[in-house]
Amino acid sequence: QDEGDNKNKPSLVPEGDLSVACDAVLNVWAKRGTRDAAERCEAILERMEYLRRKSSLDVHPTAYSFATVIKAWANAKDTDGSQRAERAEFILQQLTKNYQHGSKMIDHVVPPDTIVYNSVIDAWAKSNDPRSGNKGDVLLKQMLDLSSNTNTNRGGKTKNVSISSCRPDIITYNTVINCWSNSGHVNAAKQAERILQQMEKQSQEQNKKQNDKGTQNGNKNNKKHKNDNDDDVIVQPNRRTYNSVLKAYSKSSLP
Repeated sequence: QDEGDNKNKPSLVPEGDLSVACDAVLNVWAKRGTRDAAERCEAILERMEYLRRKSSLDVHPTAYSFATVIKAWANAKDTDGSQRAERAEFILQQLTKNYQHGSKMIDHVVPPDTIVYNSVIDAWAKSNDPRSGNKGDVLLKQMLDLSSNTNTNRGGKTKNVSISSCRPDIITYNTVINCWSNSGHVNAAKQAERILQQMEKQSQEQNKKQNDKGTQNGNKNNKKHKNDNDDDVIVQPNRRTYNSVLKAYSKSSLP
């Protein structure tokens, strides 16, 4: 039908709720756990993006939209693990690119977040792909770069933008360690331990900054785990972190 034929017809869904309705449909498809369902989710996401750019309707992909499509690919059990991870990462990079080059206020472009990144890293960890360790490292570095002040093109203007919503958390680091552990790489165990040592070093540095700040403020009992910018939560290794590194060594052929 021509678009003009529908101008006077009442919508079954209130215009402001169209994105929510689309997200609900995405969620139904994602739960099927098949390649066909993941492809259907991706097609719906592309349609939402098209409507955001070309239509007067108030419909646009949300952070949940992207996370659901990534989940759909990660759960597509009838698809090779490497292909699942590659498609999940493609959706993530599309989200990141849209945010970096779009106009957040006008175009309803949403930023990537920690949950989305963790989902993609987990897809690589479960892929049994020999590239998974390196992939986890690259995605972790992206998160660190994006969550710090970086030169970003936003709406045609280059300026420093910090996307705090994609700051790595304990799940991020543990999952990257699992990426190495499951990669089958000859140096997987050493790489897993490197991530652990990186966490320990960062934790010590941030704790020192926090203690120094508490001393300067005359409050030595300050228990807030944040740095001078009051933004970066201290990520400390936990039992799972150490167990994951031990698991990596148990799988290795190192003496």
